[in-house]
Amino acid sequence: MNHSIFGERSVDLLYAYYDVKIANDEEFLQYYSDLTQWLVSCSENKEKIDYKIIHSGRLAISTFQVSRNKSQFLIWDTAFWDSFEQFLIAFFSFDAIMSNPTKDQQSRHQYWEGAENFIRGNTFRIIKNYFSTSPLYISILETINYYERPGNLKIDSHAFGYIKEIISFAKEFVLLHELEHLLKVWAPDVFLHDSNMFINVANYYRDHIVDLLEIDDWEIKHMAPEQFKAIISNVISDTNNSLFYEIYNDYHAFFEVLLHHNENFNDKTRTFSNNLPTYIISLKLLKFFESYKNYVIGVTGKVLSTAHLDKATRMRKIFEAAQKASRAVYERDYLVVELISITLGLQAEKFNINRQDFYKSIDTHEFSKPYTVCMEPIVNTQIKEIIINLLQ
Repeated sequence: MNHSIFGERSVDLLYAYYDVKIANDEEFLQYYSDLTQWLVSCSENKEKIDYKIIHSGRLAISTFQVSRNKSQFLIWDTAFWDSFEQFLIAFFSFDAIMSNPTKDQQSRHQYWEGAENFIRGNTFRIIKNYFSTSPLYISILETINYYERPGNLKIDSHAFGYIKEIISFAKEFVLLHELEHLLKVWAPDVFLHDSNMFINVANYYRDHIVDLLEIDDWEIKHMAPEQFKAIISNVISDTNNSLFYEIYNDYHAFFEVLLHHNENFNDKTRTFSNNLPTYIISLKLLKFFESYKNYVIGVTGKVLSTAHLDKATRMRKIFEAAQKASRAVYERDYLVVELISITLGLQAEKFNINRQDFYKSIDTHEFSKPYTVCMEPIVNTQIKEIIINLLQ
């Protein structure tokens, strides 16, 4: 890239070797206009916010502070949403297969193979696009590029409308998350008050809920409760830590989405929102996608970057990267959904709704199976294949 796309040197350097294209997203523009007017601190400081809508292999939505004039720079990468859409298509394809067990075995096998080829091809494209900044990495990856295989997909026609709704929610949620970074600077009193509430919820969850969870029903199957409690304690121990910011921003952004849509969850003169299961499902699918994307990039990146080391050292570093990526899922993605659910459950009690009944109403265990039972094992196997091939 020989010219400045962003007008900010540090950001230009970050994207210097990506194929960056200027893109458009009308939905983002509408949300951006609405939210920066709705949030008082953003409205008062709107001239300090700049944004670029792009399409790149980095697949990241990011906010940067521009130190020279104390403004904020938001990068909205449409490639992230393209990949999320492909992820959701795979999810609902496996959902359709699982929902029709009476189909003849030949058709079922064909549809399964088609969905598997689809997710494996998309996974490899994410990896290849992310590491497209390095000609060496691209040439190495091309030697194992046998994942581009066509296949028939089975998907319910109604699922496409649902996918659109999920992406729409996710865009608003992610934009609010990024704006939360700015609000911490412009409205520190709000951050102090609301972050203290967040810490209280996290403490309550750690001290009163974790030990009550049925180990067969929750997703942390290889982690003892005490380990998970330690993770929670670490997250809330330092409000200046970037991990705290990220989880708090997710947590607070979810409730800001509810408020923006005038969804009731704290006014006892109105009926408790009936749309919460849909919001929770949409959030969880976004978190599945983010943890999946970060895992495949993190582990593959470690394989590529250690090519100059001996095999034993590489294996150790790859294992450490995989452990770190897995831990990050529980430190952020799983934890934030749990804390949001707990908060909503506590609110439900104020409406004389039994907390356990409410938790059952937002239980996504069965709904999540296309990912946890189908997609996750396929991706894990694919990453192991990539590791084995790249270590040879």
